[in-house]
Amino acid sequence: MPCVHVNFGGTAVLLNVSGPTRIIHAAGIDYLFEYHEYLGPLMEGKRGQSINLPCSRRSPFWDALYWWLKQGRRMDGNRCIFEWQMKLVDITMGIGRNRIVLTGGPSSPRVKELIAQHAARMEGRI
Repeated sequence: MPCVHVNFGGTAVLLNVSGPTRIIHAAGIDYLFEYHEYLGPLMEGKRGQSINLPCSRRSPFWDALYWWLKQGRRMDGNRCIFEWQMKLVDITMGIGRNRIVLTGGPSSPRVKELIAQHAARMEGRI
């Protein structure tokens, strides 16, 4: 949405001209939005109409938008391209107070080893 400054008889008017609709995919959902440098994202409905209510703060849209912006706003047509970056994996077992929090990402060899050890210990208790 580029901003256009217009002067009507001494009165300054700021017009926001609609920009391209972008699509970002997060948690199995395609989110449609326009992005403005000053105002941030403006959510759109399936038919291109503006949605007044933003996504919930817990929506996966915000994480996807964060990584897309941080990685240089790459596009493929109207689709946003980005890589998810995970720094903390929280694995919670539902038995009593047994909880394990692992850092290093889910594909780290050390994390895989700890998960296997914990699973083996839990099998003996069930």
